[in-house]
Amino acid sequence: MQAQIDSLMEEVDRIKTNENVSNKKFISAEVRDTIIRSKNIMKYVLKESSKAEMADRIDDDRREVQKLLTGIDIKPDELLDIVRIGKKNGRDGKSRPANAVFSGLDKVAAILKNKRKIVESSTQNISIG
Repeated sequence: MQAQIDSLMEEVDRIKTNENVSNKKFISAEVRDTIIRSKNIMKYVLKESSKAEMADRIDDDRREVQKLLTGIDIKPDELLDIVRIGKKNGRDGKSRPANAVFSGLDKVAAILKNKRKIVESSTQNISIG
């Protein structure tokens, strides 16, 4: 009887250890994901290019974002990527949100700090979030 109890206690300890490891992995993945997303900024109502090729549309989006950021000390190579969110639908004329990925959190902070200046200087009716 004591041998069974000891065996069960060992199994409970093993399960607790495995649960802690999986929880740590999950938390680690969440933290990593949060760090990656902290370098992103969403731009709404940013005029969408009407070009047929995706590479040309991405280049146009990159130029539009860089044009918006001219008053801020952000170099063109610090804008790592820009992706439109959602399905392209040219019929209704709505622009999809653009997710801009920057090289660091300090760039995102600078943009958010100067958000009002960017929106006011823009010829488009944009929103940054």
